[in-house]
Amino acid sequence: MALIPTVTKVMPTDNDARLKMVLTDSSLPADEQEVINKVYSQGYDPETGPTVEVRDKIEAEMQLDINSYKAKKAVYDSAGYTNAPAVIEGNLVV
Repeated sequence: MALIPTVTKVMPTDNDARLKMVLTDSSLPADEQEVINKVYSQGYDPETGPTVEVRDKIEAEMQLDINSYKAKKAVYDSAGYTNAPAVIEGNLVV
């Protein structure tokens, strides 16, 4: 699984720093590779502007989303989950 994050800046709103993360997973089919496309925002003091703490909070939020995706992907890739559709389909009485 090759995960590739791309982070870009977004125009801030009133006292909110905003960054966008697009996470792609190259192990998926081309039309499904974009797995996260989200704008993250964090308020800041207009006197000081966005600080390192603001950046760190946004980064931590992004990392939580990446970790959540990786956990879901591990389940998706597991043999039991992969084999389940065929087993269920074979057990259905039509």
